[in-house]
Amino acid sequence: MKILIVGASGFIGFHVCKLLLSFNYDIVALTRNPRTFDSLSVRYKKLIILDESCQDTFAYLDNIDVVIYASGIAHVQSELSNHIISLVLNVNLSKPLLYAQKCLKHKVKKFIFISSAKVHGEISTTKNPFYVDSPLNPCNLYSISKQLCEESLHSLFMNQESNLAIVRVPLVYGPNSKGNIRKFINIASLGFPLPIGSLDMNLRSYISIYNLCDFLIAVINYRYSFNHAFLIADKKPLSTKEFVEKIILSNNIKLKTFSFPPFLLRVLLILLNKKLMFEKLCHSFVVNSSYAENFFNWVPPLSFEESLQFNYDD
Repeated sequence: MKILIVGASGFIGFHVCKLLLSFNYDIVALTRNPRTFDSLSVRYKKLIILDESCQDTFAYLDNIDVVIYASGIAHVQSELSNHIISLVLNVNLSKPLLYAQKCLKHKVKKFIFISSAKVHGEISTTKNPFYVDSPLNPCNLYSISKQLCEESLHSLFMNQESNLAIVRVPLVYGPNSKGNIRKFINIASLGFPLPIGSLDMNLRSYISIYNLCDFLIAVINYRYSFNHAFLIADKKPLSTKEFVEKIILSNNIKLKTFSFPPFLLRVLLILLNKKLMFEKLCHSFVVNSSYAENFFNWVPPLSFEESLQFNYDD
């Protein structure tokens, strides 16, 4: 089975490539940064690297069985110019739809689109988590672009022989994580204390890159037809405090924390035009992945602690 990964040099795409290669899959990595794969190309003979900027046609789809679309812009600045809006909609909406159309033309068997759990909104409660059939309520340009793409993909694949899996994920963590995880690690590595001492009253869902890859393998190997969205997460949600503490300690960094009243943190972040960051730090965001687990007879194989210690190079 030959698998094409679009966005292969990104955080998710690179780890998916690496893990699938370790399971002996034939991988075609489509990337704008081929040098990212120098070490992997030496180690794995079943890896083909394509420079996306040099591909004028989609002829490389002819012998592909599965496409995993992991490309996109996730971190969008607060102040949106027309240029930023156009760029995000092009990368997160127009481009994946173009690839999906080409996949149908070239008879690709499965198209797997990495979406976001944030299409359901930014805040849940611990007693009322998001389910895959919960109402959609995207709150920013990133999640709106994901919702629009999901809707178009469902219509595109309706009554087609090719299968569609839309995989909605919460925050994904793992080696060389980006975004806010990287910011916390960088601050702690400089010896500065983090204001997370009082952020222990919420619960948030996360998924390790290893559990995400394991789910993708379940989708790849599934023998029956589907055209569904799937919401997945690690088994146990964590408070912001516990998550950040364990991530930083797993990087062998000495951690200093202090308590900062949440209402003062909210005021400070609003003044800094970072209101969304407050919601990510202080509010709960819990998802229920039972539908995906039952559909594919799948359970996340690693706990949070096991994911932090796991190394697929061993």
